[in-house]
Amino acid sequence: MKPPFNIVYVAHFVVEATSALTVYSGEKGFTLDKVVVRDSNRLPYIPGTGLAGVVRHSFSDFMEENQINQLFGYQDQKEKEGQGSRIIFSSAHMVGSNGKAIELPGDADIEKDGYLKNFLGLPARDHVRINERGVTNDGGKFDRSLVYKGTRFAFRIELEGTELHQESWDALIRIFSDEGFRIGADTRNGFGRLKVVQCRQRKFDLQTDLIDYLQLSPSLNADFVEFEEVMLSSSSSGKWIDYKFELKPDDFFLFGAGYGEGDLDIVPKVESYFDWSKGVPELKTGEILIPATSIKGAIAHRTAFHYNKLMCLVYENSFSVESAEAPDSQKVLEEIERTIEQDIQISQEDAIEKLNMAILELSGLHPEKLIGRSESFSNFQNQYESLEDNQAQVGEKNHAIKSLFGFSKSDKEGARGKVLISDIYKKVDDDEFKKLDHIRIDRYTGGGINGALYNEEVVATQKTFLLEIRVHESAFESDTDGHVKNAFLKALDDIKKGKLPLGGNVNKGHGTFRLIADHSSNHPKS
Repeated sequence: MKPPFNIVYVAHFVVEATSALTVYSGEKGFTLDKVVVRDSNRLPYIPGTGLAGVVRHSFSDFMEENQINQLFGYQDQKEKEGQGSRIIFSSAHMVGSNGKAIELPGDADIEKDGYLKNFLGLPARDHVRINERGVTNDGGKFDRSLVYKGTRFAFRIELEGTELHQESWDALIRIFSDEGFRIGADTRNGFGRLKVVQCRQRKFDLQTDLIDYLQLSPSLNADFVEFEEVMLSSSSSGKWIDYKFELKPDDFFLFGAGYGEGDLDIVPKVESYFDWSKGVPELKTGEILIPATSIKGAIAHRTAFHYNKLMCLVYENSFSVESAEAPDSQKVLEEIERTIEQDIQISQEDAIEKLNMAILELSGLHPEKLIGRSESFSNFQNQYESLEDNQAQVGEKNHAIKSLFGFSKSDKEGARGKVLISDIYKKVDDDEFKKLDHIRIDRYTGGGINGALYNEEVVATQKTFLLEIRVHESAFESDTDGHVKNAFLKALDDIKKGKLPLGGNVNKGHGTFRLIADHSSNHPKS
């Protein structure tokens, strides 16, 4: 017989976004493809369902599924049974400059509040999907709105249980201070990092504290003086590997904003955020942004390169293009001639043209067209493609990419990435921006193209930048031969040695960084 649930654990949180974050509304904006969800005050907020889903998933790191089901509930369609959740999450509402949560309509005059008014318009990030060849995909341009870094939210959690649930409750509280915890969408692109500003809790024994519990206000601005303050500093669950590098640029670099400004056609990305170090939110402007998405793309592409290179070394003794049986040219030509003869509608000129085309295709001068109707050539092609499957692969076909950065859902399968990279904000002085003029050159005449003058503003600073990367240890669980980890470390090593430039216009020499100091927890070596 189950014991009665006579204990209610209650905690009130105030958290701060230490990176930009976003919880999408599912709708498009007038100029944006994805916009954040807003409450009745037109302010960004985090629905309780968003909190519950992320916390439940985080529990899977240290708790069995049946234990999680007992806390968060479950539904078994096959067995026709289930259970409701014993944990209640409130929505997370913004905290104003006075430290009070903005919950209900009219709690604040948004138009007149100097702090809250900033949230009527939010920062935006523009993105372009880059394929494995380093060029943009068709239709790969999209934009999203984000909640400012430094935004604070308040929310409450309750757990109905017994004294036996104290350990689960303590684990639940600690999750929000874990370095690997992220909230919202696109967390693998640098968004959704939090820190706990305040946590107050109380355990209500319904046999003795029933009246106190019933009188507890549901408001996030309730009087929590009877609650015990819990000190939660940033910690790690131990399942993350930390890589931290202090880098210094060799020369110019550019992480473009995606638009021009004034007489400049290309400008660096600058994003505002809020700083609470003085106890009130202070808007910080003019700091350049190095987006985590840009770093992630470069590392993923280079990791695939190194993994393919390792695989080629592994397979070179067992597999090669020459190991596939080459097609018999004479046999292929005879098959093509028979195909042409059987087509009674074809003219003599067309027949000669097709035959000549087939001969060129055999020489490798044309892509497969008519020759694809040859059985001999098809057999050769199949053998060659099977070799490719065992060797160089790009994107989600690459085993290292799938293990580290995840892959899209297909046939009910899919996995999110296991690599977390943080955005980098840096204050740069005005004299550290340089304007470069360019003119497009006609590749045939060697002269300038009329109307093709353009310019860009780049960053030329000697300040250092701290690159933080966290990898979940499960990314290497199936890496029995160590090739995935080796390829990843080689990619990081390329950044440290200036072999992997970051940002835009890298073919012009921009974006080279070099290692100044390694602050990694284990000082990994390739």
